Amino acid sequence: MAAKLQEFVAHGSAVNCLQFGRKSGAVMVTGGEDKKVNVWAIGRPNAILSLTGHTSSVECVTFDSNESTVIAGSAGGTLKLWDLEQAKVARTLTGHRSNCISVQWHPYGEFFASGSVDTNLKIWDIRRKSCIQTYKGHTRGVRQIAFSPDGRWVVSGGDDGVVKLWDLTAGRLVHEFAPHSAPISGLAMHPTEFLMASASVDRTLRLWDLESFEQVCCMPPDSGQIRRVMFSEDGSALLSGAEESLRVWGWEPVRCYEQTDVRWSRLADLCTSPGQQKLLAGSVREAIVSVWNIDLTAIQPFASATHPAEQRQPPVRSPRPAAASPMGGRRVQSDATPPPAQRTAQTQRLDAPEPAATPAQKRDASRGMGNPDEAVRQQIAQCRAQLAQRRASQGQGATAPSHLSHCPTSCASASIAEAPPPEAFSASGNHASVGTSMTDTLDGRAPAVNPDGLLTAPPPSKPQHRAPAEAKRGADMCGDDHDILRLLTHGNERQEACLHSRLDALRTLHTFWQAGQVKQQMLQRLQQLEDPSVTYDVVAAGIIKGASIDLECVLVLLPLLMSLLDSTYEDVVLTAMRAVSHLSLSFGPLIKNTRGVAQDMLGGEYRLSGMSEPVDLNAEARRQRCQAAYEHFSGLIPRLKRIAPARGSLGSTAKDLLATLSAQLDL
Repeated sequence: MAAKLQEFVAHGSAVNCLQFGRKSGAVMVTGGEDKKVNVWAIGRPNAILSLTGHTSSVECVTFDSNESTVIAGSAGGTLKLWDLEQAKVARTLTGHRSNCISVQWHPYGEFFASGSVDTNLKIWDIRRKSCIQTYKGHTRGVRQIAFSPDGRWVVSGGDDGVVKLWDLTAGRLVHEFAPHSAPISGLAMHPTEFLMASASVDRTLRLWDLESFEQVCCMPPDSGQIRRVMFSEDGSALLSGAEESLRVWGWEPVRCYEQTDVRWSRLADLCTSPGQQKLLAGSVREAIVSVWNIDLTAIQPFASATHPAEQRQPPVRSPRPAAASPMGGRRVQSDATPPPAQRTAQTQRLDAPEPAATPAQKRDASRGMGNPDEAVRQQIAQCRAQLAQRRASQGQGATAPSHLSHCPTSCASASIAEAPPPEAFSASGNHASVGTSMTDTLDGRAPAVNPDGLLTAPPPSKPQHRAPAEAKRGADMCGDDHDILRLLTHGNERQEACLHSRLDALRTLHTFWQAGQVKQQMLQRLQQLEDPSVTYDVVAAGIIKGASIDLECVLVLLPLLMSLLDSTYEDVVLTAMRAVSHLSLSFGPLIKNTRGVAQDMLGGEYRLSGMSEPVDLNAEARRQRCQAAYEHFSGLIPRLKRIAPARGSLGSTAKDLLATLSAQLDL
């Protein structure tokens, strides 16, 4: 059931940290006392990459969601981001005053969190290359970090035995959980429900309801210290790894499905393979790393997944009655428009209430609007639509109802047209497929899309029975474009969120452009975004050539164009060089003449002929702007010289631009 896949010497001295890549489950990264970060392909004895640059031992490491970047925190408090494709440091970030002992990527966007012995939790923006939020409150080091699936909350666990829940959008503490009597050793967030698991060195494992902030259950103490904890991909079970055992838990009621003895020493990470067939575990002992392979199909409740007729249903928390609280149940089914949320949440799960009320339902029904945490619970409603899309994005193998079997799930028009009302669905997880493509064409019973891009559930109605010809005509509406869009967006939520953010920024800039507020609003907003992709879109659209650009605009544009010259994409660099050439031809003579007059004045060759001639009161301001623009143009020269030796249009354009700058500005 559990077998040691490989064992090897990973570093020249003790190994401090290890993590698997979640996307493929085929790579891992380690950090050690030898100040190195090593990247490994599982099953191979030699490292793919050995990254050096830290000046102190590496305390924590993690992959990004695409396994293209690694973040490593050191004992000196420094964080380094490594670009694995180029095998070099992409960013070096400082801010922690002591050992950086935990790091975790945000599920969306270019953000990550780090915890340190200095008791601070910091949120970093990679594009800004700086810390954007610092959370204080722990009395000892922040050992564990976990983000909520929607990315709005972050949980920190400290050596003080306290777990703190933080709201990233509001920048404040939401709640504090302090039942553990020893340092926190593991944190995990449920993929679809408002549940959190916390493990501690005190050998206890606790499950928390993040809606009521109450303890759902406390698992019986383990025989050894619990080192890692995680939920299964479908959220049906909770796995905990102790010193020499692996346990699989269920809740409501609390039960241990199975316990497996595994002779690993110090467990460092757990990871399920795609499809939830295997569980990978990494353990360390001095400089030695061991990789373990555990067959989940031989362990309950995963073993029953091979028998569809006996497949266990995930524990669905029953929604409270609608009259009990305005928050409704754990599903979203309301006539009211949902609040703003992440644009990546484009699907919605329809769970039917269970016949009997669970303890959680009774507890929820007893709460009212007078609760002081009601403001926090309002935010929970905003997140529900986002969490619902997790089950669809994980590619569940649940069998669809027979009345949908004639049409692919990507065909939204046909599947929605024949779907029965929500009450007809059981809590088994079988639900109607809702298309997520931006071009999906739905019929009258299709879910409505509100201005925030979220789907609201269709109103209950009687089942519609159509003739086979009508059903076939509905199926024909599903074109190849819909399938292509579905394949492109499935599993790429992070990229989809980036594209939505980019589109929103361009729409805002276009509004300013149409209003004629180029200098006052548009360029200032472009500068605040600090997004090279948006800058490229604006420049490529010819805004610089068509707008009323003055010298103040040039001072804003040149730093943005300078950042584009550092891009690795040829078309981006070419567009930036063409824009610089246009600006130099337009403003070069003005800059050159103004600086020449100023130099003549400093040299004593310029004489005022009394007050009979008008005095230009703006001359000094214009001279300062021209000098600043000249310095910006001068700063482009080293970059252009690096590009000039390149072959093709890239090198020739750089050489032409150098000649233009020399002729126009004497550079």
